[in-house]
Amino acid sequence: MIVEDWDQLTFRVNREAYRSAEIFTRERGWVWMHTWLYLGHETEIPNRNDFKVRTLGGRPLIFCRDSTGKVHAFLNSCPHRGTVLCRESEGSTRLFQCFYHAWTFRNNGELAAIPDAGAYESSEEFAASMSLRSVPRLEIHEGYVFVSFDPDVPPLLEHLGDEEGQSRAWRLLGLDSYLRCQIGRSEEEFQRAVEHARAAGDERIEAGNLYALVQAAFWGPTPVPEGIRRCQEIRARAEGSYRVEMSALHTLAGLHAMAGEFDRARELGDAAVRIAGQLGPNRFAALCSQFLGQVELMAGDPAAAARWLRWGAGILERMGERGLRSEITANLARALAAQGLDDEALEQASRSGELAVRDDLYAQVERRGPLAVVLARRGRLEEAERLAAEAVELAAGSDMLAMRAGALLDLATVRRLAGRDGQAAALARQALALAERKGHRVAVAQARALATTAQPGGGAAP
Repeated sequence: MIVEDWDQLTFRVNREAYRSAEIFTRERGWVWMHTWLYLGHETEIPNRNDFKVRTLGGRPLIFCRDSTGKVHAFLNSCPHRGTVLCRESEGSTRLFQCFYHAWTFRNNGELAAIPDAGAYESSEEFAASMSLRSVPRLEIHEGYVFVSFDPDVPPLLEHLGDEEGQSRAWRLLGLDSYLRCQIGRSEEEFQRAVEHARAAGDERIEAGNLYALVQAAFWGPTPVPEGIRRCQEIRARAEGSYRVEMSALHTLAGLHAMAGEFDRARELGDAAVRIAGQLGPNRFAALCSQFLGQVELMAGDPAAAARWLRWGAGILERMGERGLRSEITANLARALAAQGLDDEALEQASRSGELAVRDDLYAQVERRGPLAVVLARRGRLEEAERLAAEAVELAAGSDMLAMRAGALLDLATVRRLAGRDGQAAALARQALALAERKGHRVAVAQARALATTAQPGGGAAP
C-alpha cells in the first residue's frame, strides 16, 4: 500500500488507500473512533437551547446548549427504537420529540415524557437508562468543541500537545481537590501540572505549582517523615524562587512541629518570615502566618498562635480577601478558645462562617470545633454536640488526617463535658489511629491523654 524508497527519496501511496471502502471502514474504526474529533465552535450555538445537527465519524449527532447554557453532544437517535430523533438541521428548542412514538427529551438529555407512561417502569433507573446517549468524551479548548467516541482517550490538551494548557488544567483540578480536602489527589494533580510546566519551559507556572505541592505534604495524608523529605527536595531546587522557598520553609516548620520538634520548627518559621518580609504583606505572607500559628498551637502556646493568625488575617482583610481569611479566622477561634477567651472565640468562629464558601470544607470543619467546645463549656451541650458531630461528618470523606483527628477530638471533648466518658474515649481512639497514620506526634499525645482521662474512673485506655 505504501512504497518508501530512501535511496530514490520517494514516498508513494497506492491510490486504493484513498478510494477503498474497506480501507476507509478500517481506518474509521481503528483510528478515528479512538481519537479526538472536531465537532464545532461554541459560537455556532451562542444561546441557551440552540442546536445544530452534525455527522461525525459516520455518526449523527445533536450539538446543543441546554437550558442552563451547558454544551452537549448527543447521538441523534431515540433510545426507544433507534430512529432519527431530530430532523431539523439547526434551531432552538428546550425539547426534542421523536416523530415515531412521540418520546420527548429535554435538551440536557433527560427523558421528559412518554405516551402511555403507565405501560413502562416509573423508576429513576428506567428514566436514566432511556435518556439520550452522550458521546463518551467532550472537551472544549478556547471555544473549540472536540468529542471522542473512546472513553479512554487521553485528555484533549495532551492530544493537542499544549504543555502550558495542560499545566493550567491540572492546576485547576488540583485547586478543586484542595478545596474539597482531597489532598492526596491534589498532590498527583499538582505534580502533573509541574511536569507539564517544566516541559513548556515556563518557570513561573512551575513555581506556582511547586508552591501548592509542597504545602500538601502538611495538610494531606503523606506521613510526616516523607513530607519533610519532599519539602527539603523542593526547597533545594527552588532556584531563587522566594515564594517556593518560603512555602517549603513554613511547611517544614509545620511538619517538624507535628513531630514534636518545636525548636527546629520555630527556626524554620523565622526563616520563612524573613522571606515574607522581603515579599511584602500579601497572600503568601498571610499563608505563612497560618502555618506559624499551627506551629504555636501544637507547641502549646495559643497566645503566640493568635498573634501570628491576627497578623495574617489583618493582611487579608486589607486586601478584601475572604477565602483564606475564613480559614485563618477559624484557626484564630481555636487559639482563642485554648486561652479561655470564649467570647472572642465565638466571635471569630462566627466571622469565619460568614466568610467561608459552602464548598470550603476545611473552614467549615475547623470553625465548628472551637465553637462547639466553647458552647459545651457554657452548658449548651445539645447545640455543641450537633456542631461537633457535623464537623466529624463533613471531615469523614477527606484525606486530611490531622483535620479529621482534630474534629474527632473536639467531639470527644464535648461528650466528655457532657459526662459521656465512654463515648469520648472511643472517639479519642479513632483520632489516635488517624494521628498515628500521619505521624502527628502532638495529636497522638492529645488523643492518648483524652482516651485515658475519659475512661470511667480515669483509668488507662485499652
